[in-house]
Amino acid sequence: MSAAIAASGLVGYAFFPAPTGNAAPALTGGLFLLAAGGSVFNQVLERDTDALMERTRNRPLPAGRISPRASAVWGTALLTAGTAALGVGLPPAVAALGLLGIGIYLGLYTPLKRRTPLALLAGALCGALPPLMGWLVAGGHPSDHPILLLCGLLYLWQIPHFLQRAWTDREDLRGAGMANLFDHLPPERVRRLILLWCLALSATTLQFPAFALLEQRGPFLAALIGAVGLAAYSAWNWRCADREAPPPSAAPLHFFLLLMMTSLAVNGMLSRLP
Repeated sequence: MSAAIAASGLVGYAFFPAPTGNAAPALTGGLFLLAAGGSVFNQVLERDTDALMERTRNRPLPAGRISPRASAVWGTALLTAGTAALGVGLPPAVAALGLLGIGIYLGLYTPLKRRTPLALLAGALCGALPPLMGWLVAGGHPSDHPILLLCGLLYLWQIPHFLQRAWTDREDLRGAGMANLFDHLPPERVRRLILLWCLALSATTLQFPAFALLEQRGPFLAALIGAVGLAAYSAWNWRCADREAPPPSAAPLHFFLLLMMTSLAVNGMLSRLP
């Protein structure tokens, strides 16, 4: 997860038309350390529930291989190093956004997960911030339309992704007392929600070529194919949403995100070639 967060920040940096300086290493290193520190503290806070879930019971804390105190020390060191990397030589707003993301993740998303399935709406904010941080490091402004569109795309992608995970882990989540939308709504309604979020994601993606944010032919076609393919996939699965079947596979969503993030980064790099 830490590597994915660092990579998304790098995409925001590469997507900017003309990055200033060479701050990509500090950005990616700082994001990786900050995300790793947040993950450590999340596991400290959730060690009791992790012990109740098949997927997480073998993590170091619930398995007893490390103490909460040692984990907290290690997490503090990672957060400090990450904040320092983002705070030295980079715009002050970058480190502030990083700490804001950690605050939302640990102070809002983590405690809300046991209370409401809507916690994922707050958690998705954390995943949408790294590209904005990369954009600021490159010299952009937080109100620039292209980066708001990219952050919106990442936010929209996380909702159906986590809902699909909630279906896969539903028994584990129920046993650990975690809130799950599948325990509050009929499965067919949640499946339709997943497909609606996918359609919104497809519509957002079409704005990149529509607003001429992808000047290069390859990335332009890739975004177009990704958006149309995701819409077609959602429409195809809509017809069986009322049946006794699991939600659509997460594989197309993963492929879509990889395609889009690669396209945006490649477009930015090719645009700067003479």
